[in-house]
Amino acid sequence: MKPSIAILIFTSVFANGCNKAPSNSVDGDNGIAKNSALQIVPSMSEYEIAIETIATSSDLGTARAADAFLREGGLASINSLRKYLNDDRIPPSNYLTRAVIRKPSMAKHCFWLIQDIIAPQTVKSDPYCALSFDNVEQWLDDRANKTFHELELDAASTSFARAKEDFETNGGKFAQKAMESYGHRLKELETNKQQGRHN
Repeated sequence: MKPSIAILIFTSVFANGCNKAPSNSVDGDNGIAKNSALQIVPSMSEYEIAIETIATSSDLGTARAADAFLREGGLASINSLRKYLNDDRIPPSNYLTRAVIRKPSMAKHCFWLIQDIIAPQTVKSDPYCALSFDNVEQWLDDRANKTFHELELDAASTSFARAKEDFETNGGKFAQKAMESYGHRLKELETNKQQGRHN
């Protein structure tokens, strides 16, 4: 059984000696804190609490615990992450979802987490990935009735087709490597389906 985010955060905070008092400044009705203190309101899901933890905690271990929780959440996690795709806050810790020079906003982190949850083999600046920051909301809207496994399969199939077309047209090791990677992903997903290991 997956532990609750509250337990993960408590364990991380305790282990790192971080015990910061909360602030009372919250933006509107969605529980998004305006500063660096975690705010929790009754309507927030565990996944939203995890996102808020990343956005507000200055402790890297705590942020990483919240990250790990989100990555295991499937559709529920994705639906919460979507709410933060316009969030311009920058996490106060050194938390990163991609190796970049500048500190990304929560909007970017949330997109990258969605990308990693659906297509975990995606590399930085992958031109073949079905999901982009600009299309992610529409992509998910167009597949609102699909299961998590179907989303994974759809994304991998699209990415494989793009890489295959580029390799057959232009050649190149990068396209070949991407095609092989997405091909392996498709086989892995099919195996999981046959063995009943999918949502």
